[in-house]
Amino acid sequence: MAGQMPEKNIIKSNVLITSKYKGTLLENKIVTYALSQVKEAELGDKAAEYTFTAAELRRVTGSNSGSFYSKLIPVAQALGGRVIGYEDPEKGEFEYIPLIQKARYENGEFTIIFNSELKKYISDITSNFTRLNLQTMMNFRSDYTFRLYELLKSYCYHPKGSSATGELYSIRYGIAELKFVIGVVDANDPAAKSYLSKISKPTNKDYAAAVLKAKRDTAYDDWTALRRRVIDPAVKEISEKTEMIVQYDTERCGRGGKVENILFTMQVVQPVKNAPKSGEVTEEEKENVMDVVLQLMNESGLAMKLKDVANIAEKSKYNVYLIRKAFMLYETSKEKVEDPIAYILAAIERNFIPTKAQLAAAKDRGIIQIDDQPVEVDFTQMSLPFEVPDDEE
Repeated sequence: MAGQMPEKNIIKSNVLITSKYKGTLLENKIVTYALSQVKEAELGDKAAEYTFTAAELRRVTGSNSGSFYSKLIPVAQALGGRVIGYEDPEKGEFEYIPLIQKARYENGEFTIIFNSELKKYISDITSNFTRLNLQTMMNFRSDYTFRLYELLKSYCYHPKGSSATGELYSIRYGIAELKFVIGVVDANDPAAKSYLSKISKPTNKDYAAAVLKAKRDTAYDDWTALRRRVIDPAVKEISEKTEMIVQYDTERCGRGGKVENILFTMQVVQPVKNAPKSGEVTEEEKENVMDVVLQLMNESGLAMKLKDVANIAEKSKYNVYLIRKAFMLYETSKEKVEDPIAYILAAIERNFIPTKAQLAAAKDRGIIQIDDQPVEVDFTQMSLPFEVPDDEE
């Protein structure tokens, strides 16, 4: 079963998370498992190609059906040339591109080859990504849950355009666009694809028009049916199986008061511990501390390279206090910092001491974990484990 898998996190580009395509739960799990095997910059100029035995895929995806093996051929056929609609952050345009160059199942082995043109979103990811727990993903029982979870999780790092207080995060998403993201409507439907391909940056009105053009299950045009059969079951499964409790509200627009937007609120219910208290650091503690580093790098506007995240966590010996202090020092430095990562690592290793001016400047910054509870910190009043020097004249 998937629940017997070892704990492992996957780094996934937010460009792929928010891309538009329709896929079955098994297809999504196989693609995600293949992505979890990718290591940063390991491929050089080669395309990312991975081969798994059918038995391995059955184990990791938690598939107990006796017909599992017979499903792999149609899955390979569906994934071969899988095309996604996505907004290219560099071009600022919406376009369609194959995610998977080739997929095949033969002689008990399943091979998947990713499109080398998307290497920067697959193996050379340096920014704008989300860390997802592989075991959690493999335990989902709905394709809608699978896609909604990774979408909501991608907004749990204080991104621009979202609001957050402590461990609470919220986003507003257009219903029409959401249908394409989680696969209620197929973005590769010829009519929808033809329409969206002509628009550089689709708005929710554009997605709404594309939905009406696409061949679809019209029952989901009704909000009540969409809520009862898609949104509510997915939210319930996410809240039961993951580190997030999800709630939502709706926003009605126009004369008829039609539901056009959905407002999700996510509460992270597994707090990040301040630092390992004693003994060996567990893998879960390491992953939690790396989540803190990711959030701080995102908030500071730094390029999020995996090796830098790991180096910062390791240099601090997984002590969140030292990490937060180092980032605070960087953000309040009077001098321009030419190499932020090198500065942060040095601040941790050499235990840089902030001045009173830096502490005052940091008064309204961030959240720090004390006894596993998130609390607001007034850096000018807090009791510090060091003497604070006076500012230089």
